[in-house]
Amino acid sequence: MVKILPGPEKSASDKKLYRAIELDNGLLALLVSEVDIDASSMNAQSFVSQSTCVSSMGSEQEEDGGSDWEDCDDDEEEDKCRKMAAASMVVNVGSFHEKAECQGLAHICEHMVSMGSTKYPDENELEQLLARNSGDSNAFTEAEYTNYHFEVAPDKFQEALDIWAHYFIDPLMKEESIEREVTAVHSEFEVSKMDDDCRREQILQEAILKKDHPQSNFNWGNKKSLIEDPREIGKSAFEMLHEWFPRNYSSKFMKLALQSPHSLDDMQQWVEDIFSQIPTRDLTTPLDEPDWSIGSAYEDQNVSKLIKYVPVADGNLMDIIWSIPPQIDLHRIKPLKFYSWLLKHRGKGSFLYYLKQNDWANDLKEIEIEENKFHSRIRIQLRLTESGLANWEQVVQAIFSYLALVRAQPEVEKARIFEEIKAVDNIGWNSKEEGEPLANCTDIVETMQYIDDSTRWLDGDYILFDYDSEKLDEVLEYLAPERCTLILSSKKFENATEHEEKWMGGKYSIEDLNEATIASWKQSEPLSEFSIPSSNKYLATDLTIKDDEPSTDWDAIQKIEHTEYGELWFKGEGDSNLPRATISLLVRSSLPFEGARNMAIHEFFPYILTRTMDDEISDAEIALLTIEIKPDTNTVNLKLTGINDKLRLVSNASFS
Repeated sequence: MVKILPGPEKSASDKKLYRAIELDNGLLALLVSEVDIDASSMNAQSFVSQSTCVSSMGSEQEEDGGSDWEDCDDDEEEDKCRKMAAASMVVNVGSFHEKAECQGLAHICEHMVSMGSTKYPDENELEQLLARNSGDSNAFTEAEYTNYHFEVAPDKFQEALDIWAHYFIDPLMKEESIEREVTAVHSEFEVSKMDDDCRREQILQEAILKKDHPQSNFNWGNKKSLIEDPREIGKSAFEMLHEWFPRNYSSKFMKLALQSPHSLDDMQQWVEDIFSQIPTRDLTTPLDEPDWSIGSAYEDQNVSKLIKYVPVADGNLMDIIWSIPPQIDLHRIKPLKFYSWLLKHRGKGSFLYYLKQNDWANDLKEIEIEENKFHSRIRIQLRLTESGLANWEQVVQAIFSYLALVRAQPEVEKARIFEEIKAVDNIGWNSKEEGEPLANCTDIVETMQYIDDSTRWLDGDYILFDYDSEKLDEVLEYLAPERCTLILSSKKFENATEHEEKWMGGKYSIEDLNEATIASWKQSEPLSEFSIPSSNKYLATDLTIKDDEPSTDWDAIQKIEHTEYGELWFKGEGDSNLPRATISLLVRSSLPFEGARNMAIHEFFPYILTRTMDDEISDAEIALLTIEIKPDTNTVNLKLTGINDKLRLVSNASFS
């Protein structure tokens, strides 16, 4: 019998229905029903994605499905055109589970399971059904898991689910298909070889990480790792795949999410009938599950290194990387999210503002957090100026100086910061715009694999819950100078590299960080220019929906005022049922046409204005408000979007 689990907590704006279930074979599923659509009208002619409607405009409708935009002749029909049914499955097996002698095995498995099954032997059975019914499918392999997903017109959902589920029930994985799919995997690898982030990751694996550790696996796979390497031990990728699949793919390691306009009862019946057939294979854990207790591949390594890498793209980048013990079970506290939130601050008092003032950095490109059972990793990536590249030690010193300021904060201040991040998360969650079914399902299963509590399958990865000063302090101690690895990327190093990475060919040099430099960073004191962000004046406190605005019934936006200075157009937004608003100020001028100098100033003006408004933009973005400044031929458009409660404050600051 199916077991009904506690349902997930959903946002205030979410009108969908949910049901969490567990099948007898251990498979966990979350069913999502959009009940506002009449299931009897769900056919491929009325339910096609917006992108399909647009691309097929003016074309003739196919006999067995599809539709052109002319079928969507009013708002209600247009809304139907956007409705799809979707499914996403996570299998908790990925590249960490591969054999060293056949690296990329999890990736080739992802390709091969879809190549026909005992019940549906035609390799293209699902793809043909999806193509005829506005659908699509894909999959991807990560370190700890593999994701499979598809979308289709709702009336074909049950049929597509049955074909798709047999990927996991009785896949054929035929020998004649494997060479073609290895070629496809190899092609993906060849494309990735020109990606600088991928190259940097491979260099880290080669230069820093422990060898013979799952984190050092070559998870992409190519012809060498999938064909030539297995031959050396007298095997083929086909043989190894058929040995590996039943050792690791079990219903007990699968998480499923479905979303459609069908009822929860209908979807539950389909899941019971179809997915209960996936065998457990008498497994309690994957037989090739790595030994998580061995810890990170960074552990006990000399990680205090400076890597100089010659990138494919132009520009100067700095990556600062820390590997710390796994935080994946601390999803209610999210320590790395707490610190990344502080480090992402861009306004006055931030380390980025200081670096810009010294002409050392142009931007904070990203702060990336990687979570798995071996470790957690935080990576800060900065775009450096030429001066910043020359003074990289001072750039790093500034970051440790800012962390020293964070470390010095009293308990009450840390708690205030945590509560503000929590408030921002809750505002974002409760005013979240409706996502596409496929994206929703994929997000859900990503969360399900790490969080056992079914009530947190929607928001568990999104918001903060519990403040724990001790856990936060523990993580901060790991963000220390002696535990970081630096990568400087610049074409200036072109003639100063000694190594070429094995798989992707990235050229680099590596050296120990100077002990005196590390000691200097450890002694960093907070600079007087630094400060912790104060309470954000743009943080919304009122999320109520204005339900008495007559303009929400207007068919289109209308001009409500016209003066010698300009026009004011307005319409209330009644469809989204969210406390959001948009203000757009469009300024027209003939000045850009009065010479090349004026045109250059016109193009450059938004950049100058953005830099001038850095403080306001930073605070607004933190409060989930966006400020966009875009030039066009003879206009500048200042667009403000977000929670309407404090949007007027942002507009006043922007216009002034």
